[in-house]
Amino acid sequence: MHPVAPPVSRNTKLCSWGASQGVRIPKDMCEFMDLAVGDEVTMTLEYNGSLYIRKKPTGAFARHRRVTIDDLFAGYEGDYRPQEADWGEPVGREEW
Repeated sequence: MHPVAPPVSRNTKLCSWGASQGVRIPKDMCEFMDLAVGDEVTMTLEYNGSLYIRKKPTGAFARHRRVTIDDLFAGYEGDYRPQEADWGEPVGREEW
């Protein structure tokens, strides 16, 4: 079990790191995010000033790779037959 559970907020200081700046991520947060020294992360800056840090995706479902329906169902041997669903009559301004 991890020592932290989201949502968690911590204060830290911006440190100088050569010509850049760095933020230390507490060990318990790294453990929860499955981060280790040397792992790559993705930082996203939002218009509202929020900064999100996520572990860079790896493996078959990494963001840089488009996953196809064939990938998702690889190895599936069930007997699936698509059928049209009856959603009833339109309600309100729905049209079809």
